[in-house]
This record gives sequence, C-alpha cells and structure tokens, in this order.
Amino acid sequence: MTTVRATLLRGGALALLWWLLTQGDGLWYYGIPVVVAATAVSLLVSRPTRRDRHPWPARLRAGVGVVRWFLVHSVTGGLDVGRRVVGRRLDIDPVDDHVPVRVASAVGRVLLADLGSLTPGSLSVDLTPTGLDVHVLHREMPVREQLAELDALLVTLFDPPARSDPPTGKATP
Repeated sequence: MTTVRATLLRGGALALLWWLLTQGDGLWYYGIPVVVAATAVSLLVSRPTRRDRHPWPARLRAGVGVVRWFLVHSVTGGLDVGRRVVGRRLDIDPVDDHVPVRVASAVGRVLLADLGSLTPGSLSVDLTPTGLDVHVLHREMPVREQLAELDALLVTLFDPPARSDPPTGKATP
C-alpha cells in the first residue's frame, strides 16, 4: 500500500509541477509521458518506506520548519556577513569546525550541508560519515546550535524511525 500511495502522491505533485511550468497550457501529450517517467525514476531512486512514528502532520511541520529556517537564515546570514565585512572594523576570527550530524538520509545530509552554508558566517566544507566540516567566519558564532536545529528538523522530515516488533523487541525497517 505504501508504494501505491507514494506513486499517487509523487505523480500528483509532478503533474502539478508540469501544469505550473506550462502555465496551465497543458501540452499533456508531452506531459503525461514525462510525469510517468519522472515518477518511475523517483520511485527507483528513493524507494517509499513505512513511516510509523513520524506521521505526515509531524513531517509537514518539519517541512514548514525547514522552509522557515531557510528564509530566516538567508536574511540574517546576509546581513551579519555584510556587517562584519563592510564595517569600519573587520570583525572576523575564522575557524574550521566539525559539527556532528544525526540525519542519516543521503538527501537530508546534502540538504543540511547546502542549507548550512546559509547559517550566518559559515560555509560547508565537507560532509563526512560522522558530520559536517564547516568554515566559520568568527569562532563565537552559534553555528553548532543553528545546525543542530536544522539537523533535528531534517531527521523528522527524512529519517523514518525503526519499528519495534513487540514479541521479539527487535527493530525492523
């Protein structure tokens, strides 16, 4: 049932995207094959999984939280870096740091690295198996806390928790 639901949701989202990109004009003789192919590739690349503990309302809240985080940190990051670099006194004390990451999903980890560069005064340098290497413009900036907030949102959004089987107590995917 999960595959059917994922197919319908992804296909519907891609059909809506096609409709928006063609400005409602349609061109469905091209659109239908493109939507079907894109849905099939989406299912092959990211197989649907059962998400018991993070139902869709929690994932929706996390998705809205990620968008909010992106908007807030885009603006504050630009203003802060501009203030530090253009001001009368150059207010930088650069440092490289390693920030531990909990999100396990490949898409979630890449999104964390990309959005992490929006944190005021930071730049993602390398994504390692244990975390994210970042370059920070000033060592007193709260980059770890901001990335931990984003990491928590991405865990809720992308990582389904393991189900626990009551008779044996073993975790199952």
